Amino acid sequence: MTLWNLITPMLHNGMIIVGLPGNVPENVLYGSYYGVGVTCPVEEDENAPINMPSESDLNLGRALGRRVAEIAGKLA
Repeated sequence: MTLWNLITPMLHNGMIIVGLPGNVPENVLYGSYYGVGVTCPVEEDENAPINMPSESDLNLGRALGRRVAEIAGKLA
């Protein structure tokens, strides 16, 4: 809901929203049309290994980065 609620003020300020459409392979199982959102579990104690985004999470971020660059290139 946070991403969804941020779209309106962004549009009011003339920003262009770039999401991930369903035809992007990385978005089929893990993504959202509104952007990249990743949930990592919180470590239960200070000695636990740090939880990091998975490879599929990172691939989703890379796919969004490629899409933003593509759209920016079309507008430049």
